[in-house]
Amino acid sequence: MTISAQSCLAMRQVSMTRPRLQGFEFPEYPGNASVPTLGQNEIHVWFAYGSSNALQQAEYKTLLSRDELDRMARFHFERDRHAFVFAHGFLRSLLAEYLQLSPGELRFDYSDHAKPSISAIDIQFNLSHTAGAVVVGVCRNREIGVDIEKVRSDFELMSIASRFFTPNECETLRRLPEPERAEAFFHCWTRKEAVLKARGDGLSFPLDRVEVSVTPEEAIVGVQTGSEEQRWRVMPLNVPAGYVAAVALSEHQQTAD
Repeated sequence: MTISAQSCLAMRQVSMTRPRLQGFEFPEYPGNASVPTLGQNEIHVWFAYGSSNALQQAEYKTLLSRDELDRMARFHFERDRHAFVFAHGFLRSLLAEYLQLSPGELRFDYSDHAKPSISAIDIQFNLSHTAGAVVVGVCRNREIGVDIEKVRSDFELMSIASRFFTPNECETLRRLPEPERAEAFFHCWTRKEAVLKARGDGLSFPLDRVEVSVTPEEAIVGVQTGSEEQRWRVMPLNVPAGYVAAVALSEHQQTAD
């Protein structure tokens, strides 16, 4: 069976209760993946470390579409090509388990800002990877965005914040002791980017129009678009030390008519 991009379902929105977030770690070798049942109001978040294992890289590469292989080839450095192959092979392997398909059967649609989806199913997902770490969020019938970043301080933190953060966020960062600022900066950044990825905007939408906290707490974030305010639930993710991550979920549910 092949899931194609040709079918679509009429959808309506209903209000959501607070979701149940569950975290899992992906096995080192893809053939060992086993996923639990995904409930209607559950969020599954999977973490994996990238692998340089040549056999795994070769297997994951065979799963990718022509489009994905073309995107991989655009990276100049081999390490970046390997990271792309692992992250996207990981995503395909994981989704295939949820959908009871082979990874190569999956057919992705892409939004104007390159957010992937699969038509005619109720499972939504999002992928983020950085510096050897990969996170995938999976849920049903609601938009989802995830972001993971490696905490570092080798840049002008407050200068970047002044360009992309709101005045309140910048002031909160400025008041923190300097040793705490880098982690707080990336908490703020991942929360913003998770919301924009859930919306399907990516960084095309101004980051300073999304106000979040610089601490890892669950919150409802409003984003004004024209006369409409969209509401997003932002939740911190439990990831290994040295990284921070967040997931954002729409505060409404899409159901088929």
